[in-house]
Amino acid sequence: MNKLPDHRQRGMCKYSLTEILVISLFAVLSDANDAVEIASYGKKKIEFLRTFLPNLQQIPSHDTIERTFQHLDVKAFSEILIACSEIVLSYEGDYLVNIDGKVLRGTARKSSKDGKKVRKNDGIGILTAWANKERVVLGQQRIASKTNEKTAIPQLIRCMDIEHSIVSIDAVLCTPVLAALIIAKLGHYILSVKGGNKKLLAQLTTHFEQEHTDGFEVNKQTDYVGGRIEQRRCTLSKQVELLDQTHAYKNCRTVLKIDTTREINKGGEFHKETQTRYYISDLDKDAAQFNELIRGHWGIENNLHWMLDVVFREDNCRVRKGNAPENLNTLRKIALEILINAPDKNSLKVKRKNAAWDEQYALDSVQNFFKKTKNNSVMEAS
Repeated sequence: MNKLPDHRQRGMCKYSLTEILVISLFAVLSDANDAVEIASYGKKKIEFLRTFLPNLQQIPSHDTIERTFQHLDVKAFSEILIACSEIVLSYEGDYLVNIDGKVLRGTARKSSKDGKKVRKNDGIGILTAWANKERVVLGQQRIASKTNEKTAIPQLIRCMDIEHSIVSIDAVLCTPVLAALIIAKLGHYILSVKGGNKKLLAQLTTHFEQEHTDGFEVNKQTDYVGGRIEQRRCTLSKQVELLDQTHAYKNCRTVLKIDTTREINKGGEFHKETQTRYYISDLDKDAAQFNELIRGHWGIENNLHWMLDVVFREDNCRVRKGNAPENLNTLRKIALEILINAPDKNSLKVKRKNAAWDEQYALDSVQNFFKKTKNNSVMEAS
């Protein structure tokens, strides 16, 4: 962290950038959710922090911490997150990468107009590429809102190494340009087809509704989770030569229909929900494999976005100025990856509590994470 560019005025800083960032990381690991809580953690744990920050004289105020994140170089700090991820990412075989956006709802502003409160904007969005099995972040990019994913996703992919990866996108974007870009980067794609691709969607719908199902392959899977029954039926066809709307998509080999039925127990009564989705892919896999891969796309919602919201209370954070929202999002993701890789089997919520209660647990969790690489340069030298 001591290699990050420091844009503060030289000779006028009481605290090194490394000190502020390391204090903040341990605080967020230990259940602190904003600058005020980070500063409070530091004051309570100053003797512990001095064991690895020997020059630390006192703890910066919450204003100093927040200003630091406002001016911290977003790209450079994000590169630390990516370096952390590469520590634990295995490049053996194909790995599934989910790309999806999340709005930081605490950054949304409201203004008054004609005596009525109106939303000024929907909040800052962060587009993230997530390795599903390894549960690490491979890339991220700020977007004005979720509606900007169409232009942001190709920009993010251009900056990533996706060789041997399977890129899964369930967004408003399914274009021949995107498919060609992923293939050019030596990756594979599974793209969701929605209403924005009317001709392709209509052709897929008609194709899978035909009575003659020769050449179709079907796989059914059922999950029972917390009073909910989810059934997924994957119907696969490789008859893409019959579907002229797929011909513009580079190397398209497979089209898919996923029928999902959920039975949810609400007060002793089961309520049924059904959904049908369509996909195209360049992969040559069977229906069971595709069923698992498409199910895996939702790993980014369950294991990243939900964790940031529920465990780290991200949507409650009202920090809006400068680069602070994006940098704090990056800090939370680093903390999340550390806790995911902590060896105990507790929930992330309990792991954060343990880090707050037990200094040795917090230190062991950080050291365990960075021992996964022989090159420990990410956390060099405080």
